[in-house]
Amino acid sequence: MENDGKYPPVPKGYKGVFRVRPDMIGSDNMFYEAYGITGKGIIEDIDYLEGQGEFTGNPHHIIKAIFYHTYEDLKNRECMIQGRPVRIKEHLLYPVSNKKNNYW
Repeated sequence: MENDGKYPPVPKGYKGVFRVRPDMIGSDNMFYEAYGITGKGIIEDIDYLEGQGEFTGNPHHIIKAIFYHTYEDLKNRECMIQGRPVRIKEHLLYPVSNKKNNYW
C-alpha cells in the first residue's frame, strides 16, 4: 500500500474519473486498470447519504462506484462491469487527472 508517486491517492472531495491501481490487483481481475466514477446521480441516494459516494482521503474508507473497462465505455456509459455499482476501498484507486473536478 506504499505510494511511490506513480499512483497518487484520490484526494478528499475528488469528483472526477479514477482508475483501479494495477499494482494492487492481479491482471486476471475484471477490475484491472478499470475506469470508475461515483457521486450523486451515479449511485443510489441512500448510499450517497451514508458517505459511500464521496472520497474522504481515508485509505480504508469504502465507496460505491461504477466501473468500465475503457475510457470510451465510461464516456458512453456502456458495458458497465458487473452491471451495478460495487464497493471498493479508496486505497485501491488513483485519480486520472490532477484536477480536483473533471466531470463532463
